Amino acid sequence: MNKFLKYCFFSVTILFLASCSKTEDYTILIPTDADFVALINPKSIAEKGNFKELEQYKVFQLAESEIKNQNPEIEELVESIKNNPTSAGVDIISPIYIFGQKINGKNMVALAANMRDKSQFEDHLKTIYKGLYQKEISFENNNGFTTISGVNKPFIAWNKSQFLVIASEFGVGEKSIKEYFTKIISDKHSLAKENNSFSDFVKTSQDINIWYTGNFLKNFSKSKEDKKKNLDFTKSSWVNSLSFTSDGINFTQKFHPDAATKVELQKRPMWKSRINTDFFKYFPAQSYANVGLGIYPSNARYIFEDQNIFTEFLEQYEIDLAKLEQSFEGEALLSIYDFEIGRKFNPNDFFGKKDDFIKQAVYPQFILAGKMKNRTFFDEFIKTHQENIKEVGSYYLLPISTNMNLYLAYKNNLMFVTNNLISMNQYLNNHVKEKNFVTSRFSNNARNPMFGYVNLNFEQYPEQVQEYIYQRIPFGNTKEVQTILSNFDYIDYRVTNEYTKTGKIHMKKSDKNSLEVLLLLLDEAYSLVFSQSQQQNGN
Repeated sequence: MNKFLKYCFFSVTILFLASCSKTEDYTILIPTDADFVALINPKSIAEKGNFKELEQYKVFQLAESEIKNQNPEIEELVESIKNNPTSAGVDIISPIYIFGQKINGKNMVALAANMRDKSQFEDHLKTIYKGLYQKEISFENNNGFTTISGVNKPFIAWNKSQFLVIASEFGVGEKSIKEYFTKIISDKHSLAKENNSFSDFVKTSQDINIWYTGNFLKNFSKSKEDKKKNLDFTKSSWVNSLSFTSDGINFTQKFHPDAATKVELQKRPMWKSRINTDFFKYFPAQSYANVGLGIYPSNARYIFEDQNIFTEFLEQYEIDLAKLEQSFEGEALLSIYDFEIGRKFNPNDFFGKKDDFIKQAVYPQFILAGKMKNRTFFDEFIKTHQENIKEVGSYYLLPISTNMNLYLAYKNNLMFVTNNLISMNQYLNNHVKEKNFVTSRFSNNARNPMFGYVNLNFEQYPEQVQEYIYQRIPFGNTKEVQTILSNFDYIDYRVTNEYTKTGKIHMKKSDKNSLEVLLLLLDEAYSLVFSQSQQQNGN
């Protein structure tokens, strides 16, 4: 085993040995100014992932074969822990916490767990360290914690009841890491005790959970710091949870506004209590993907105006948000209901026979319709693009590529947009099929102010579309990856109230929990990538 693998094995083993115990006194290590916290419930993960049958995972088989190449004491220790995890000196009942924040422009991340038997833990470390590095490990005292001499990255420390690992992004020196360690253990305040949203996060935790603040989201924002903000979400927080079931993965997001932000949001509710679905009848019953929403446009714009959402799209098509807000009633539906198989040719690729550069293309057929108060936005859009738009009877034609046109119409306070001329003519002629979106199962979630659906069962797609998708997925042309994808059915998503969103990744029925199925799929994917990498390297 090379040095890198030894280091990884040593680090992972330490984390495994030091998972958690029944007391929760280690949670006081989480500082009140943490920007994010991940909570993992190892007991439910182990049960749902069926870790009693670790041999079924090829990655474990690989790790086990490497362990057997070490000295007999490590092999005996690992076998003992595998058969009886409590023999490691810790239990795996309570959650593991991973938290972090940005300090001086650099991300710092820490893991906190509870130590059950400090002496037993250290004895195991001695055995592992000697087996890997053929030398004795030595410990030293550091502010009431024990650390490993000479090991500073990641920084590992523990005492009789707490275990802590601190890591950072590239470029952070050992001094900064140690200063963060001192800050954590010296802080007399605790997020778990002083933050109500975090307390709710812990109480309602599922298998995997992430809590984060608006301050954390600034890391992903393109907006400038000096830009005026309608709302400051810095002190608000969000909770995301995953729960693995027998037929899929449930996910939930809850928003916890701070007191001042909550007052402002109560003045401006964004989501309507229900969607006016009368125009859904113009959509086909078939749908491969759809999104519906019912919002109060002015309130939504006020809340998201500083978030730069869809900025690039809006700028590309010169969409005036102010006029859209004035005209849009708030209810809309987008549905991808079919596919058209065509061919495309890029003249920039042409260096010989044209036929050599013509490629097959798949064009999703969609309808987008929205309830409008007036024509202001529609007429302004037509005017803005008048050089490219052509009026054809009761609709307008806007070419968006050499192979696709948009057809736009405004009728009975409904703006109707599609790239399928047949659908446009059916709408203009008020042709409503007996079986349509309203009568389909896709409208079941329409009582929610927002809902979404994506078909993940590629076997239900046209054969040429399947081939097109597989060609664009890494290793998608292999049977292994196609077998992996065949386990998924569909994903749905909905807004259930002003602060809560729920959804589920549905998987086809199996006698295993979805987590075990997912881990086996990832294990298969890793084995495929590893095998191909070995072949490329000539091994």
